[in-house]
Amino acid sequence: MNISRIRPAKLVSAMLAGSLALSVLIGPAFVPPNMGGSVARAEVSIGIDVFQRDLSPYGQWVDSPNYGQVWYPAGVRQGWRPYYDDGHWEYSDDYGWIWVSDLPWGWAAFHYGRWAFDPNYGWVWVPGYVWAPAWVSWRWVNGYACWAPMAPHGYVYPHAWPGWVVVPHTHFTAPIRRWAIPHAHSGVIVRSARPVPSFPSWRGRGPMMRPQVGGPAGGAHPHPGAGGHGGRRR
Repeated sequence: MNISRIRPAKLVSAMLAGSLALSVLIGPAFVPPNMGGSVARAEVSIGIDVFQRDLSPYGQWVDSPNYGQVWYPAGVRQGWRPYYDDGHWEYSDDYGWIWVSDLPWGWAAFHYGRWAFDPNYGWVWVPGYVWAPAWVSWRWVNGYACWAPMAPHGYVYPHAWPGWVVVPHTHFTAPIRRWAIPHAHSGVIVRSARPVPSFPSWRGRGPMMRPQVGGPAGGAHPHPGAGGHGGRRR
């Protein structure tokens, strides 16, 4: 769906369940019109207390020696991955590609903060306070779109980083699990792919991702598997 412009719209019920008192608005609240699912609002002042209150019903908060309070989701399938399961990409002229989550906590975990993989808990979310359409790194090669969640500063990437998702670019907006290259075979594609700040949408309508002030810019950060965002590789 090509959305011509992001503009004020009614909150969908899954977006901020129980969070209508979401701190103090510091500017207009933006949500993509006609874009269902759990999409965060831009330009909102937000604090850890809001995250703890709204995410606690859906997972567990634990103390990390490296990152402080982190959260991991409960009730997800075995092998669940961020920006792979329970959501899809939709395009807007103002923000580029936006991850639209089907999960009631997706407004937070996919638009603020970073994800790290913990051997004890699996995927854990590290809170952050800057909104973005999605905190991911992009790569591209021979018609394949590749992306992975950005990790927090200082994260040590394992040799086999489990976060990369690879799909044929022509099926980028289709259900991801249907078209994703199996993890056992995607590594060779990722290693040959090049990091990109943007690339054409599947209909050639615009950039894959537009760098924005305060948000992720694909070419401005190291990428998982090549040093990682603010991290090191084992």
